[in-house]
Amino acid sequence: MVQRWSFALKVVGYDVLTGHGQDLLSHNVEQSKGQTTNMVTVVIHQGNLDVQAAVDFVWAKCKDAHRSVRAFHGEQEEAAFLG
Repeated sequence: MVQRWSFALKVVGYDVLTGHGQDLLSHNVEQSKGQTTNMVTVVIHQGNLDVQAAVDFVWAKCKDAHRSVRAFHGEQEEAAFLG
């Protein structure tokens, strides 16, 4: 059971990292097509921010997610070592 949760959390972590990262890279193209589901676009509208501030915010969230995934992996390795 623990292994299933571990795998699920890894998948979610990678999904967050790749999803937000993809939104950073694709924002300009998506907004030019009128798409509104990009994280950067959502942050612009919800936070009343300019594009650079929204990109900085999303980038910070990517870094936070990356740290969390790395910390999770470290805890999993430690738990496996301790048995």
